[in-house]
Amino acid sequence: MRTLLFTMVLLSSLISSYSLAHSSHGHMNDNAAISVVIKSAKQMTFKDFGYAVGQLPVSWKNITIADVTVFSVTGGVYIVSATNAEDKKTLYFQIANDGEVMAVSESNTFK
Repeated sequence: MRTLLFTMVLLSSLISSYSLAHSSHGHMNDNAAISVVIKSAKQMTFKDFGYAVGQLPVSWKNITIADVTVFSVTGGVYIVSATNAEDKKTLYFQIANDGEVMAVSESNTFK
């Protein structure tokens, strides 16, 4: 019985320490925000997610890290610009600290 109890306590502590060790993945940094923008822009070429810009032209699939810049960070909210080199258009993405894309616009009107 002691062995069973010891095994259960040991497994429980291992599981809880694993989940605590990974709790910081929800926080943004510049590189994570850039990755979110690249992924989102590519997804927006085949579906309208309800943002002001609608569905993007297929040429947005070709954006790279060089095309994306962290414009500002205020209160944990990232404003990131992405420029499509083919059509020379720039979009602004508002990214929450948890990685959620809050808005996408053709102008930086986020406050």
